[in-house]
Amino acid sequence: MKILWLCNVPTEKISVYLGEKAQNFGGWLSGASEQLLKDPNIELGIVFPYREKKFYKGKVGQLSFYSFNKNQNNCIYDSNLENVFFEIIQEFKPDVLHIWGTEYPHSLAMAKTFDSDRTIVSIQGLCSVYANHYMACLPPNALRYITIRDIIRNDTLYKQQDKFRIRGNFEKETLKLVSNVIGRTNWDRICSKQINPKLNYYFCNETLREIFYKNQGQWNVKSCEKNSIFLSQGNYPIKGFHFVIEALRLLVQKYPDAKIFITGENLFNISSLRINGYQLYLKRKIEEYDIKDNIIFLGNLTAKEMCQAYLRSNVFVCPSSIENSSNSIGEAMLLGMPVICSYVGGSMDLIEHRKEGLLYPLDEPYILANYIEKVFENSERATVMGVNAYKRAKITHNKDRNCDRLKEIYIKVFNDKRGIQ
Repeated sequence: MKILWLCNVPTEKISVYLGEKAQNFGGWLSGASEQLLKDPNIELGIVFPYREKKFYKGKVGQLSFYSFNKNQNNCIYDSNLENVFFEIIQEFKPDVLHIWGTEYPHSLAMAKTFDSDRTIVSIQGLCSVYANHYMACLPPNALRYITIRDIIRNDTLYKQQDKFRIRGNFEKETLKLVSNVIGRTNWDRICSKQINPKLNYYFCNETLREIFYKNQGQWNVKSCEKNSIFLSQGNYPIKGFHFVIEALRLLVQKYPDAKIFITGENLFNISSLRINGYQLYLKRKIEEYDIKDNIIFLGNLTAKEMCQAYLRSNVFVCPSSIENSSNSIGEAMLLGMPVICSYVGGSMDLIEHRKEGLLYPLDEPYILANYIEKVFENSERATVMGVNAYKRAKITHNKDRNCDRLKEIYIKVFNDKRGIQ
């Protein structure tokens, strides 16, 4: 069977072939593709955006790949891509087309070029819904932080929210065009069906990055850095870093050595010409609460470095204002560490409260602070939660089972089109 994927980034194997450093995001695509390629009956093709205008295509083993150049403005639909994708489809001749994510306009262009009954869209996040949660309970004064960079780029917080809405319109059009979606939470099933009630919905969990399987169950309370918190990202409001800053303000009263490890650039090293309004707001709150020394910015991390950052930390926190099913939560659970996350979107489908982790109300950082305290002060309970999380994640993110399920979906979609029961 010939399967063609449209991805938002190249997989690690393709990046290496092109002499590029592997992307720090989209690692689940590499995991899923490697599992599929173990089946000699599967021929996989991957289409992905590339920064160079030159068209790249090639083959690595059973894996074919095709690059395309996309408009850097993710709010503009490029109709020229329809011809580009049509030519790729004519050459590869897929039995099934699998579009990973609806976040960008190129998903719509691809959906327009192939048989809708043999097209599947994987729901990653949903911009049309995320837009409503973009401001993440920020206070009114935070929205007044507008920097030189924001003015030059026309990219204030309000504009960023508008961009999500525009991308959400393309997303809705995509979902109304296709017949099949793959999801993994009650949240994405409800939201996608509200956009297109006629969609065939297929459940399939995600496969994570390989490094996390190699280190599964390895978190140990005795070897972690006590009273430390890990956040996988916090570069825009949806990711909720501002909530954790509020929680940290309370935590340091009892745990003055408490610290946050967070990926991304150090806010205090960003020049006034580059800093955006949200970053400036965070910076000012950190200064106001005198907790600068309690926050360590880790920069951009490789998958291996990310894994080490999880294992080093006492607890993982996901404070997002909306998530479908965060792969970061899955990674933390697979490592066997205590997890605390906001009760939003599909997160409640991943964790049983108090058994496998802790869920707290999004806009109540004082509850978050209390839950972090409970992890800090009771190592035995934290370890038990981590072990339970690991047991759950071993099932949710089982590579073989998820790959088998994905192939089942491909076969069903292909056979349904041909009228085979």
